[in-house]
Amino acid sequence: MLISHHTVSVACGAAAVRPLASFGQPNVLVAIDLKDAPSDHKAESLLDRDELSRALAFRQDDDRLRYIASHAALRQILATLLGGKPKDICFRRGQYGKPFIERGVNIPGYFNLSHTKELAVVAVNMTYEVGIDIETIQSIPDAAAIAAIQFSTRENLTLAELPELEKITGFYHCWTQREAVLKLYGWGLMTASTGIEIEADPRKAPRVLAVPNPAIPPKLIALSGINGHLGCLALPPQIHRMICLRW
Repeated sequence: MLISHHTVSVACGAAAVRPLASFGQPNVLVAIDLKDAPSDHKAESLLDRDELSRALAFRQDDDRLRYIASHAALRQILATLLGGKPKDICFRRGQYGKPFIERGVNIPGYFNLSHTKELAVVAVNMTYEVGIDIETIQSIPDAAAIAAIQFSTRENLTLAELPELEKITGFYHCWTQREAVLKLYGWGLMTASTGIEIEADPRKAPRVLAVPNPAIPPKLIALSGINGHLGCLALPPQIHRMICLRW
């Protein structure tokens, strides 16, 4: 599809995941259902030492199994889209923790993964960096305190003016946009947060109002079709096509 709207339905994907070149190399968005993530030793066998260490850090079994399932699926998706074998993909991390595919392993491309409870989403592009965030909407008692630290003055003023019933949606609307932008550029949460400003009103289309470094702000796409969740995809302005798939 051409990216001509500010919202994309994650539930629209029906096509099977296949090599990215067969799609004409657009941006690909893949939704992964983690509702019944199994205890699967085959999935664990696909992960590297760092991924396994991170999985073991989860205290809750469900969280650990979903982490393993989402990262095993990520490797399978990348191998299918970009070429190669899932186990052979070697990840490295940038200065602030954003993972990337190590160059020189004959698997080009860029990706970003986000997961929350029963859903994961992966964005993949052959040429450009991408950023994505998905969150489960739930009550946050200290949302205002978090916003005061993480959000800009104008964003906080916008959230404060929202009707009470829309404040939590506004918080997640703002949070997911900011996270997607931070993940696109590989910035740390605190490092660049003061220089980012987005449209915080959930009744309006997502939009970047200011970023610290790039001359042209990225385009933001809200993710819909996912009950109980809010998400955002951040793309360089050069990307004009996107394919939505289900894993």
